Amino acid sequence: MDILVVGGGASGMMAAISAAKLGANVTIFEKNDRVGKKILSTGNGKCNLTNLNMDLSMYNSDDRDKLRYCLNAFSEKDTLDIFGQLGLMLKNKKGYIYPLSEQASVVLDVLRHMLDVLGVNIKTGMDVKDIIAGNGFDVITDGSKHHFDKVILACGSYAGFDDKKRKNVNSYDLAKKMGHSIIPVLPALVQVVCAEEYYKSISGVRCDATVTLYNENGAVGRERGELQITDYGLSGIVVFQLSSEISRRLERHEELNLVIDLLPEFDEDSFESFISGRIKSYLGENVESFFLGMIHKKLSALIMRLCSLKPTDIVDKANAGDLYKACIMMKTFTASVSSTKGFENAQVCTGGVPLTEVNEKLESLYQKGIYLCGEMLNVDGKCGGYNLQWAWTSGCIAGSFAAADGK
Repeated sequence: MDILVVGGGASGMMAAISAAKLGANVTIFEKNDRVGKKILSTGNGKCNLTNLNMDLSMYNSDDRDKLRYCLNAFSEKDTLDIFGQLGLMLKNKKGYIYPLSEQASVVLDVLRHMLDVLGVNIKTGMDVKDIIAGNGFDVITDGSKHHFDKVILACGSYAGFDDKKRKNVNSYDLAKKMGHSIIPVLPALVQVVCAEEYYKSISGVRCDATVTLYNENGAVGRERGELQITDYGLSGIVVFQLSSEISRRLERHEELNLVIDLLPEFDEDSFESFISGRIKSYLGENVESFFLGMIHKKLSALIMRLCSLKPTDIVDKANAGDLYKACIMMKTFTASVSSTKGFENAQVCTGGVPLTEVNEKLESLYQKGIYLCGEMLNVDGKCGGYNLQWAWTSGCIAGSFAAADGK
């Protein structure tokens, strides 16, 4: 069985390893000058391999039943087992799994070593232009034709690509030629650009916050975690976790706001009590002192300005309505979403080939012998190892069945 894997990223390498273990002759065509380059930047260079707190709610997909089946067929426990077999020592940080060395390069090294041990033929600089089905598949690259019995599409997405590079990506065109549709491919795990003009004045602030995403009908998502404020808007894990949903709703031209709770430790009742007590404690003192120590100084200065308060105003002589408005704003600071920071800043993408258009073997429903995995399919996860888990899961399933089917 001669199998081609188009794409040498995380899912492609796992597909190649899984197929080669079952005795297939496997070749990887990688467009870049080496396989697995994207792995080196995952988890801030530490490579968060998977997460022991695996839950379907951490993923977006058009076919959640099939996604559940796949994640059960090759789970986070299977990821631990297979990397243990590859010789990689692992570290558990509250359910987040990293290599013991916390070096992404080590993950790539053990994968490349296993590819070499299994005799997988890796060809870099190979840009697949077309795949022609017949008795097997003729794969057309620049000026040459290659024949394979099965093909696994593991081409990745637009994540990390600027406009120029995206024009040279034809992975979705290959899927379309096989009869597949494409759910709009959009940036995910990406920063958000906001409409307000004051972000430069609060740029650099980092804080723990609860962020709620609203459209015109109400709340559509909520996350708590570290928020980072930039000169263009918002970043940090709490925004990344909402960004897939934001991208899809922006594509539908929805008006979106992010409402930020800068004091998430307080519920409504305890906050009211806290503010009432604080006002009594700061009678005769200025407004700047009243806000001191509650939130970041840059944020309190902005809130005072937005609420027409001067730092030198005396608490009990300031306009009571303005002071109350400023206090409430600490719990409901609102950002108007304009856009995301785009594909070149995205860690992954949402969209791609619908999961409904492959079977449980991840074989195309339109072209027998073609399998799809990784970011080619419409599955994207939140931060925390979930996207790499999908890469390992889908790669193993596609590679195993490609090698086993038709034997």
